[in-house]
Amino acid sequence: MKKSQFNLFLRASGRLPLRASLASDKGLKPNGAEISKSAAPRSATSLKKSQILPAYVSVPPLHWTRRLVSLLLLLACLSSTPLLALAIAPSPAQAQAVNATIRRAYTLLSQGLVDQAITAFQQAVRQNPQSVEAQLGLAIAYRRAGRDAEAFQAYEQVLTIDPSNRLALNTLGLLGGFRPEWQNRGIEALNTLLTIDPNDNQARAQRALLYSYQGRFAERSPTTKSCCKAILRRMRF
Repeated sequence: MKKSQFNLFLRASGRLPLRASLASDKGLKPNGAEISKSAAPRSATSLKKSQILPAYVSVPPLHWTRRLVSLLLLLACLSSTPLLALAIAPSPAQAQAVNATIRRAYTLLSQGLVDQAITAFQQAVRQNPQSVEAQLGLAIAYRRAGRDAEAFQAYEQVLTIDPSNRLALNTLGLLGGFRPEWQNRGIEALNTLLTIDPNDNQARAQRALLYSYQGRFAERSPTTKSCCKAILRRMRF
């Protein structure tokens, strides 16, 4: 095989850098010196790495490859950590600020400044949506302001955080008598409350009252009927 054909073969296979192949076609070495005619062309296996690979190709060292693999494994392990929960959890400074806001809101509510208390409770809820005290205070403030629909939703939000909150369950049962569409939810809340405390006669009587609104008289127990009669007697006077 002639030298020019051999160079074309190496160039086509990517084993000869472009600079070396052009220099060899011109009868020059890559540094500009003439190639000796007596020098035989070297085989592809005898070429150095810098001659086989083009100048723009860089091979990363082995230790960098190992570091990259270790970094990928570390990221894979971290992906199973509940980072979102850590990000949502308030810091101690934030928790202290929330507690101060809640205390100020309850103080405003006790002073009769209901609208200001609602604003403060809303701020506390934004700071920590999982705070039962903030959600419950907001529900109480809504109720005192006569904003029954918002109070109903706020008590529901309390139960999403604390399903056994007795004040929220009892108030939902009372609010169930305000609107027909709230009656079923009120009955459910009172059923849960009576599961927690079967001796709560007031909750049992309120549930019987909601049953009577729906015409479900057969579902009232004898104890419930007597409680309802006692409540009706008190209402007459």
